[in-house]
Amino acid sequence: MYPYVAYLALLQALAQQPGTPLMEDCSDSATVLVDLPASATVEVRSSITGYATVCYAVTVIVDGKPARGYLRDNDVAAVAEFERRRAATAASVVHANADVTDGPGTLGAETPLIPAKELRYPPFQDFSARDTKGRPVSVHSLRGKVNLVCFWSPRHQDASRELLVVSRLYGQFKKEGLDALAISLSGDRAVLQDALDDFQLGFRNVPNGYDLAARYKIDYETLPRTYVLNGKLEVITSGLHGKALEDLVKKLLTAK
Repeated sequence: MYPYVAYLALLQALAQQPGTPLMEDCSDSATVLVDLPASATVEVRSSITGYATVCYAVTVIVDGKPARGYLRDNDVAAVAEFERRRAATAASVVHANADVTDGPGTLGAETPLIPAKELRYPPFQDFSARDTKGRPVSVHSLRGKVNLVCFWSPRHQDASRELLVVSRLYGQFKKEGLDALAISLSGDRAVLQDALDDFQLGFRNVPNGYDLAARYKIDYETLPRTYVLNGKLEVITSGLHGKALEDLVKKLLTAK
């Protein structure tokens, strides 16, 4: 069975069982993909702020088959455990800072505590590559208050549309602190250049990025994938598309 057909079959099977709503994205107008049964295994990949309530990017497994979506239900056991671990990590760091005393080679007693909210996101794995003009590029070259890393392919219609969204956001908000980087799963430079000419990107693109994508468990079948990073290059979320991606970027850039 083709992956997309298998995915639809899984969602149809899940839809027949009442339970927690699995959303298409985190926006208020998000479509409910399915109602998850209590027997579903849920893995929380990340939490997403900027909405009325915290949203969670999850992978669910039912009958050995995975599907991805978003949850807003804090009563889900996996979400509760995710929050418990995050709170425990934040508390341990704050406690360690509180125990620091003055003395040679130590932090002073007035050293500010690390805000717990700054500990919630994992760092994005860096890499070294060359862009389409042969210039060295890495994630650490991004300098935005908010940064987007878009995995795409010129031969993938949905991924091309996503790059267009990222390009539009970059043009609109680069002066407000948005930076971006594209990574293409294509080694055909002629096709790639033709697509890039249409997009007129104002940011860099890495060609032939198959190996880079593999590091993040991304392949052609899982495109498009755009990572949203904060100014410390920590992963806020990945997997938002269209209006949901636009809304989150706008909220992050306007946050005080």
